[in-house]
Amino acid sequence: MTYGNYLSVADVRIKIYRSGNLLFNCNNINYSYTTAGNSRTFSYDISYNNLTNSGCVLYSAFSYLSADSIELEVSYVVDQNPGNAVRVIEFANDFYLSTVANPSASQKYQCDSFSAKINLIGWYFTNYGRNVINASGCSDLAISQNYYLSVGNCCSNYAGGNIFPYEYRPWAKLNGIILN
Repeated sequence: MTYGNYLSVADVRIKIYRSGNLLFNCNNINYSYTTAGNSRTFSYDISYNNLTNSGCVLYSAFSYLSADSIELEVSYVVDQNPGNAVRVIEFANDFYLSTVANPSASQKYQCDSFSAKINLIGWYFTNYGRNVINASGCSDLAISQNYYLSVGNCCSNYAGGNIFPYEYRPWAKLNGIILN
């Protein structure tokens, strides 16, 4: 997926239905991924061996039948901030079953690709004004510093440029400051 490098997997769940009845349900399915630049490809192996290696309990004679329906639910987490940018993450899925590992196109059984897009909106803080203060002695000193929180593309969301005008979101607060 494009810009998939901003995501990680929180959970993978599979449900297998046979003739409309839930036959099997399991969480934390093992998966793999590869990253190339900003793109990341996630792979979910729902073979008997991978499901049992993931801790799922299936009977030993289990095999998929034509009457089966499969739900694969993946929960992704945004674990990186793209900063002052809006990124479109495109999910270009290839969901199929096959009787062989690493099948060619003619060895894949599939009915849909289930693609989608989401917007990932980054954020950043920036200082406003240097506020250089020189002081000496032991008297109290009041210091102020202005900063902006920008959500989305740079420089268009300061002081009222709200890309979410009908929502209240407690975006951020400072953890601490460093005085040198």
